[in-house]
Amino acid sequence: MEAKPVYRGGWQFADVIRHELEGPIGEGQVTYPNGDFFKGWFNLSYQSIHNKAYTAHGRYTFADGAYIDEAWIETGTNNSPFPLKGVFRVHHPDGTQSVAMFYGAKSGVELFLTPQPTFKLWYQGEEQTPAKPLELVRYELDESRGDELLKLTVVLKDEDGEWQIIQQGGKIETNSYDNSIYAPYIESVVYAPNGDSRDYNYGAVPKGLLPYDGYSVFHNAQTAQCRDERWENGACIEAKEWVRDLRASTYVRLPHPLGYDETMDAFVWTDGHIQYKGREFIYNGEIADNRPEGQGVLVGDAYHDNARYEGLFHNGCLVPEELFDGEIHIHLKAGHKHWSISGSRDWEYTEEDRIAKLGKLDVRGFWNYEIVRITKDLIVISFYERKYYLTPAQPVHMYTEIEGHEYSDGCVYDGDDYTLDITWL
Repeated sequence: MEAKPVYRGGWQFADVIRHELEGPIGEGQVTYPNGDFFKGWFNLSYQSIHNKAYTAHGRYTFADGAYIDEAWIETGTNNSPFPLKGVFRVHHPDGTQSVAMFYGAKSGVELFLTPQPTFKLWYQGEEQTPAKPLELVRYELDESRGDELLKLTVVLKDEDGEWQIIQQGGKIETNSYDNSIYAPYIESVVYAPNGDSRDYNYGAVPKGLLPYDGYSVFHNAQTAQCRDERWENGACIEAKEWVRDLRASTYVRLPHPLGYDETMDAFVWTDGHIQYKGREFIYNGEIADNRPEGQGVLVGDAYHDNARYEGLFHNGCLVPEELFDGEIHIHLKAGHKHWSISGSRDWEYTEEDRIAKLGKLDVRGFWNYEIVRITKDLIVISFYERKYYLTPAQPVHMYTEIEGHEYSDGCVYDGDDYTLDITWL
């Protein structure tokens, strides 16, 4: 037998489309040097340029007679062609079943579903002897996302405490936008007795219960920080900077910190650090009930002109610098004129009185202009990096033009002019 897997079936060549696409496609089968056998349907990614990201779905039969009904193999890596990839339920010749994770060969924990369940630890196809005696405490199988995707949670115990191992994967990932076919999803997470944890992706798996080769994300429970690491032969040879660990935070929906009539996604840490909606705002200060409460500092991102707000927060929102005896009333006079190459209309005006509130002005022509700050003698209106300052003694005048149709040569045919005057009453 040849020293590499032998594939027989349909083939897709490079001249079909412009990308580098040589590879198997359609019904096919693979015979492995160790006697394993796979038969199924081979898919091809039509968006793969640098890597031949092919996958196949079918039945995998091991040399000893064990088999997987719904298996996925990845056919695009030259250094390890046609590896079995995923977390699968394995049917053994004696009638028992097990659940194991594969990345070419068994890796991580294999749980045997016998009347008295047992387990084995594997690393790249080699059974591992635990450094300390381990016993099985409990396990959970989650198949809620379909028969082709398994999630196995196993809790083991040694003299240091409980280890929790989560393994999941086995279902092909397809991009609904361009119908690209990606390799089967696979992931494992190991939680140590001291609360630390590691995420293993892209084929990296633990040896025993500890990192050995490949990439992993280390989550430090004591510092609530995490970092990406690269390991070779049991040694960490490269690591990125420590960052705040989302795993150590609490996800909540909070009021907008500036008091707008909306809520925002937020991650809250126990030390008073809050990240809003993709770091749109960052808060540091006192908290209660997972929201700003007391003295704190709020900083916006570049979209919010890196604005900095420092002061008292209550129920998640910034409290105005001084409490008002009453409401602040403002007068708005909005003007609109439509013009075209053939003539212009007269200006049309509307006027109204309203109570100043944080949020968008919602005035024709100035829809995205918003009041971002109110004190007893200052109102700040913002439009991206542009700022307008309204005081009892100084009205605000705004003007904007919105161009309309264009001729084929680019000349503008018509448009609209808008003005807005705001006065403190």
